[in-house]
Amino acid sequence: MNKKEQVKCPYCGFINIKGTRKCSRCKKNIDTLRKSCPKCGKINYNNVKLCVRCKYDFSKKNRPIIVNFIVSLLLVGVLSLLVFFDKEGIVEKFSLLLKVLACFFIFIL
Repeated sequence: MNKKEQVKCPYCGFINIKGTRKCSRCKKNIDTLRKSCPKCGKINYNNVKLCVRCKYDFSKKNRPIIVNFIVSLLLVGVLSLLVFFDKEGIVEKFSLLLKVLACFFIFIL
């Protein structure tokens, strides 16, 4: 068996045939050692730093979920205020301010 046809189990170190889903020794799942590229969807091995298809850098840090949640709550709050003020007819008076605010949320956040 040549080197390209082998894969080392990260749990027990046993040398398995490439493409094996479970380690022959410890029976742990080796197939989960892959990750999907968030940009193009290509399945890559976990040890690669760049996607083999689109060269996406896996070392980039994504925003934490809590930040996305807070931004979403702010957007929902602003939209709720727009709906409330629209009933009062104030939106027409402050349309420029609202456009600037919308641009801020779109381009800055």
